[in-house]
Amino acid sequence: MIGAPMTQTVERAMEIQFLGSFMDEGLGILMASPKRNTGLFLMFKPFTINAWLMCLGSVFLSAFVHCMIQRCYLTYAGTYPVIPREICLREHTWSYVRSLLALGPEWYPTMSASRVVIMLFWTFTLLMHAFWQADITAHLTREVFRLPFNTLEELAAQDKVRPLDLLLRVVTEADQNATEGSAYRNLYEKYRGHKMHPRNITHAIEILLNDASYALISTYNLIHYATQKHCGRLMLSDRAQVQNNIGFAVLPGATFVYQLSSYMTLMKETGITRRLEAKWWFQNDICSSDETRYRALNFRDVGGAVIILVFCILLGCLTLGLEKFWCLFTRFRCATVAPEETTDLPNPRTSVEKPK
Repeated sequence: MIGAPMTQTVERAMEIQFLGSFMDEGLGILMASPKRNTGLFLMFKPFTINAWLMCLGSVFLSAFVHCMIQRCYLTYAGTYPVIPREICLREHTWSYVRSLLALGPEWYPTMSASRVVIMLFWTFTLLMHAFWQADITAHLTREVFRLPFNTLEELAAQDKVRPLDLLLRVVTEADQNATEGSAYRNLYEKYRGHKMHPRNITHAIEILLNDASYALISTYNLIHYATQKHCGRLMLSDRAQVQNNIGFAVLPGATFVYQLSSYMTLMKETGITRRLEAKWWFQNDICSSDETRYRALNFRDVGGAVIILVFCILLGCLTLGLEKFWCLFTRFRCATVAPEETTDLPNPRTSVEKPK
């Protein structure tokens, strides 16, 4: 008595007889887990260019509204400040930029409308900072692995990943007789187009781990066990939508065919077969394509912040050097320029003639 995933044909039915279905079998797609995204500037990834433009635009928009409110108020009240530059757009923009620093701006508005604008601006800034902090934590620490395809049709429609099969047992039987131009026929042609043909499941896993451009198509139970043995390095998709039954083949006319077939069907329907399968594998960790993992941050993920900080420090030192050079240059220029000759006015006390 032999248990195997075999297809019942007319020729086989003349020689052997299948018992009741012992367990279900299907096709699965196995491939190496994609490598995580690395880069020195991952901290800027959660926000798109539109979000950064919104943050920058909020500063100019708030400054513009504040400037218009103050101009309208001063025009209506008929009073103007002592320093006219305090009502220009440039000073308002600089005030909002300085409000983001630890020192704060040099002056604050006294009108209620302008204070409302500042309150709304800082509410927006606080929300954006909270969202950015939450997004950057999730973006840098969470890893959601998703396969680029989940079905045989999706695998046949793309060109980046090439299919593998064990000894032509799956792809050949399912696809070589398919209609010309169909997804399964294209999958078969892609398989025949390369020269990588694994000998066994161990060889196939070695190919997947060494080259992520291959995907193994095989029976689900076999590659599911391989996924558990290499948890975290392989990913499995069970949406191939090709189902088959595994049963036992015996010689025709055996006396125990009806009783044993009914017993195996009952074991499958009551879940006993599934529990025996899990007990035989003695593993409960299942690595699915929708599993989320968390990892620690390293210097490669946040090194861009250090680069930006060093760049700002160097830019500040360069600006300080230019200011120092300009001060020395102006001082030297003032020292070399000869002072203009001035005529001393006569002292009225000494110039007045004494009475005789």
